[in-house]
Amino acid sequence: MAAPIYHSYNPESGIYLGPMTAAIDPLETESAGEPVYMAPPAHAVADAPLGAGANQVDVYSEGWQLAADHRGHEYYLADGSHHTITEIGIEPPAEALTQLPVTVRLFDAKAEKLRALKEACSNAIRAGIYSDALGSSHHYDTDKEIDQINLVGAGLAGVDILYTCTEVSSGIKAQRLHTAAHINQVFKEAAAEKVRLLGVLYERAAQLEAVEITTTIEVAQAEIETITWTG
Repeated sequence: MAAPIYHSYNPESGIYLGPMTAAIDPLETESAGEPVYMAPPAHAVADAPLGAGANQVDVYSEGWQLAADHRGHEYYLADGSHHTITEIGIEPPAEALTQLPVTVRLFDAKAEKLRALKEACSNAIRAGIYSDALGSSHHYDTDKEIDQINLVGAGLAGVDILYTCTEVSSGIKAQRLHTAAHINQVFKEAAAEKVRLLGVLYERAAQLEAVEITTTIEVAQAEIETITWTG
């Protein structure tokens, strides 16, 4: 007689684990003179499972049952929230989406582009300015916040001052004497340049805000990519 096949299941979830061959009972086999097999061990039964199909799993609970199995399935809802099914018996909701809603995708694409534009604007502001206040082109640092604060203070002080700048023709960076008029001119030019750059950012942000989904999200995303920083 062939050895019986038992079917084991997880003691906590009841999920089918697989078949197992019955073990021989050595004492009963010796007494009977033929193979005698042990009864199913704990968490195993002789009855075969029903046979789970796609997105199903066999579960034992006082008998075999079929339960939905979408574990690992990911989906989105209309609000853009992301969900992953981790338990058996849970079905994806009827309104589940396989990807982010187009409105959320557009919002995210705009937000990412705006971050890049703001960073480009900030980099341009920190790049320093060129001024001919001393009679020839000199570069004034604005990379650090203290550079900008110092320039504002010097420009508003109304006194002659030694101020660090780089002569463009020689590349030499040094403190140079600036009259009150010189440094005030540099300060005004720096302020005007910052206002101009912020204006460029405002224009790009307005272009970005105007992008809408007229055909597909891919077309809208391509339109967003055409908006670049050219300060």
